[in-house]
Amino acid sequence: MIYAPIIYALAVNVVCIVILSYKFMLVLHYMGEKLTISYSIAIVSLGQVLSYITPLNLGVLAVRSVSGKILANVEPKKMVFATLFDQWLELLAQVVILALLMVSVGFKALKFGFGYSAVLFVLAIIMMAFIFYKPERSINFILKFKSLIPGFLRKILRRKINSKDIVGFSEQFESYKLLERKKILVLLSVYIIFVLVYPLIFYLLLDIFSISLSYINSFIFVWLSYILGRISGIPGGLGARDVSLAGLITAQGIGIGSVVMIIFLYRIVTMLPSFIIGIPLLFYCKNEK
Repeated sequence: MIYAPIIYALAVNVVCIVILSYKFMLVLHYMGEKLTISYSIAIVSLGQVLSYITPLNLGVLAVRSVSGKILANVEPKKMVFATLFDQWLELLAQVVILALLMVSVGFKALKFGFGYSAVLFVLAIIMMAFIFYKPERSINFILKFKSLIPGFLRKILRRKINSKDIVGFSEQFESYKLLERKKILVLLSVYIIFVLVYPLIFYLLLDIFSISLSYINSFIFVWLSYILGRISGIPGGLGARDVSLAGLITAQGIGIGSVVMIIFLYRIVTMLPSFIIGIPLLFYCKNEK
């Protein structure tokens, strides 16, 4: 049945949204806010919708601060801080993933077969251990680029967020105790589950076109294109993410016609659940303003 893979892929994407929402809920719980999973799902979904129309995921900051106040009565300042921390954690994990993917691609190009998985595993352990035991250093490194936050975002948040709240971002970690190793380990564990589940969307959709691709290759293709799209800064990674994924698929000897259809269907399936949940919430928030 041709619709079965699409239904399964949509279901997997919903699971991914729930996982990310649970992670964000945990961050707020650690900060003393009792956000429910349903509110977290609504807030995260709306943020994903805005990420498709704003660069660098910056719209996520604004929309989460507004929707968090309306839905759960969480102060916008705290929502911004929770979002920045949440995004920072994902960024660190994706840096590790990107490094491992580049090594993996290099090994495959050089036709290194036996033992390369073990090497990647060791590298992952070393890099994640550094993040786990030295989180302050990675935070301070990222904060060096805070001047790159566009002025238009500061204008959006100016009414409810004082600029000193963002500048003093690193100083608040100690008060919320978010850098405790146990908390970092829990949050990273939840995100790793998302990282492992997300490629299944692409993997399932390939069945429609009778294309056989291993889960490992699906993982590499999806995350390499995902991270490249995020690095581009383009809203939703549109273009950069699609072109890179198309190039990886084409290299497997798949016809351009099938590649275009795969990319189009993959985009629809990954975007649709967020819009179904997020768009109604968008109008609700607009009416409440």
